Amino acid sequence: MAKIGRNDACPCDSGKKFKKCCASRGVMVPPAKVININFSEKILVKTMTDELFQPMRLYYIIHDKQKLETCLKNLECMNYDEKLNDWVVYYTAEAAKPKLNVPPSKVPKEARPLIIATIYIDNESAMLIDIRSIERATKMLELINKYIPKKVVEVTHAAIYNKLITATGSDPKSTVDVDYDDIFNQKNVTVIDPEKIIQESHEIAAQYEDKEERLEALFQRTQDNAKKPLPKVEKFPAHYYEDGINSFNTTCSMRQIIAMQHYLGNKDFSFYDLTQELVHKNVDQSQSEEEWVRT
Repeated sequence: MAKIGRNDACPCDSGKKFKKCCASRGVMVPPAKVININFSEKILVKTMTDELFQPMRLYYIIHDKQKLETCLKNLECMNYDEKLNDWVVYYTAEAAKPKLNVPPSKVPKEARPLIIATIYIDNESAMLIDIRSIERATKMLELINKYIPKKVVEVTHAAIYNKLITATGSDPKSTVDVDYDDIFNQKNVTVIDPEKIIQESHEIAAQYEDKEERLEALFQRTQDNAKKPLPKVEKFPAHYYEDGINSFNTTCSMRQIIAMQHYLGNKDFSFYDLTQELVHKNVDQSQSEEEWVRT
């Protein structure tokens, strides 16, 4: 990221100084003329740490609220906002490692201290963390797990907005704020229930005595589901403690790939298309490796 002075023109072409524009919002909107698109088209927005802006929310169960608040107070990267009654997480101290795509020292001075997450203690038993990217969600999962015991607070679910945040070339300020409470409002969220999916598979399997017919029916059901468009917002079990961070990253990254295809104009691109691409890629790679060995 090129160095930008506090009084320089903001790169988003808003006509304002950087300190009065993107720096205060923690995002970067490239000017349409630089990336050669029509001013009426959508421009992808990135965070100050160079990740695609794709809102996420992490859901935690609180087991010990008093201990949780003590743990948060003991972290240098945490700051309590009395006016808003929430905690902000700065990209400093404990939250500075491991680094995001842009290290803390390279974040424009006007954007420091950069807020990478906001934590809400919703009630006596629930904690929410709002984040602007998959990478930041990963960082927060690992940060909380490292410094706050599972017996105090435990992640259960994650929700992702299956669309990349954009601005228009004619109005790069059109992404001033994203309302997380609106995006992740219960009425907008589709909850993924793995147990329900397994139960439905058992019901389908029970309809067939022949093994091959049973497998064919299950395969067809899986394929049909994969071809369905993703919900606007998905909430799914995090399975962080059981499967680790790599599984979480894969789950989120696959949705980001689909969101990117939709942004590029492939509106019907689905999990089915993605899996087909991955299969062909693996086959091509295997054939290439086989030819390399033979020669």
